[in-house]
Amino acid sequence: KVVTSKAAVPTQVFAETTERRSSRVVWFGNGGSPGQVALDYCPVAWQEGIAAAIANGSLRGRKWRLGGDFWTTLDTSIELQFGAVHVPAGYYYLTLEQRDETSYVLALHDAAATKKLRLDPVYADRLVGGLEIPLTHTTKTEKAKQLELELTLRPGTKSDGALAIRYGDHELTTPVTMKVD
Repeated sequence: KVVTSKAAVPTQVFAETTERRSSRVVWFGNGGSPGQVALDYCPVAWQEGIAAAIANGSLRGRKWRLGGDFWTTLDTSIELQFGAVHVPAGYYYLTLEQRDETSYVLALHDAAATKKLRLDPVYADRLVGGLEIPLTHTTKTEKAKQLELELTLRPGTKSDGALAIRYGDHELTTPVTMKVD
């Protein structure tokens, strides 16, 4: 269906219902919650064409949306530390970028500022900047059949953990410290 806007520019309209997943860490105590961190994303199936695009470099140097349909989001009520990168409490849209054959960067974009740009995630490559978090890349023998994002805590701790992104035979990770009071 094509809808004509006030400016007489044809606009395509899509109504979607898709599966969303979440990875969340939350703390409870003293009758309340001192904090939470939640990743929300739409898993997409692994495709061998993506493996070829990663290998041949056609995805290098540009931001990709991370997942399907709507933005992959990070909603945190506490400060985070991803390696050396400080992340204030807030709501972020996430993108991923392959810089060279083995280096990847996760970028966190302020959601309110991104909304003002009126960009759908399919145009993620138009975003610039963001808080850039370097990721460690490893190749796995067992393939993730669809995109998986996971926040985990290191055993025996309440605030030190990791973020893992798995897709096909790729795993991207970074340590995270969750600054809960």
